[in-house]
This record gives sequence, structure tokens and C-alpha cells, in this order.
Amino acid sequence: MSILKNVLQEEYQRLIELFNNYEDKLEKLPKGSVSRKVINGEVYLYRVFRENGKIRFIYIGKDKSEVGKEAIRDRKERIKYQDLLKQVKSEIKEIRRALNGYK
Repeated sequence: MSILKNVLQEEYQRLIELFNNYEDKLEKLPKGSVSRKVINGEVYLYRVFRENGKIRFIYIGKDKSEVGKEAIRDRKERIKYQDLLKQVKSEIKEIRRALNGYK
């Protein structure tokens, strides 16, 4: 049984490293979502997030601009890492439960 416990501990360490890696990547990405507003027939992008309990809108640029496309890519990447982080948390919980059975 000690072989299985060692494998579980190695997997646990790998998952902890993944968790920390995903958190670091999320920290570097801008928070909030991207909102589109149509003003005088033009589409403008704004970053929307909460700050001190208030909703803030920060102007990004026009919909088709390079800055706008980058903001949308950042948002998609943030969602991807949030999903991966959620999955890793679940796997860490399962490994902890399994390791507690080997005491």
C-alpha cells in the first residue's frame, strides 16, 4: 500500500504546483469582463469589474481595434484558467480524501 500512497503524494504535489501556476497566471490577467456599448452606431468596449462595492467601467477601445481584440483574448484566457483552477481544486480535494484514508 505504500507504493499507492507515494503515487498519491506525488500527484498531490503536482496538483499543488498546477494550482499555484494557474493562480499566478490569473493574477497577471485583468479582472472583470468585457462589455460592449453602442454609441452613435459605433461599438465600444469597456472592462467591467467591482471595486469597493461599486461597479466600474473602464474604456478599452473600439470593438475592432487591436486593443479591443486583446481584451477579449485576455477575458477568454481568464475564463480558461478559472475553469482549470476549479478542476484542479476538485482533484486536490479527492487526493486529500484518499490520503486521509492511508493514515
